[in-house]
Amino acid sequence: MGIQTIENLAAHGGGCLAVAAGDVIMIDRDAMLDRADELGIAVMGVPVAQPSRTA
Repeated sequence: MGIQTIENLAAHGGGCLAVAAGDVIMIDRDAMLDRADELGIAVMGVPVAQPSRTA
């Protein structure tokens, strides 16, 4: 993901982007996060879901 992702999200009314922490490649991370700040979009890392264990 990159700046275009953030701009597309903003163009469609999005205000938050949740990404799988450690599983996402950010292109030009600093510029992408700066653009998200400019557009008022929160970017959050969330833990990757783990398969549930059953006994």
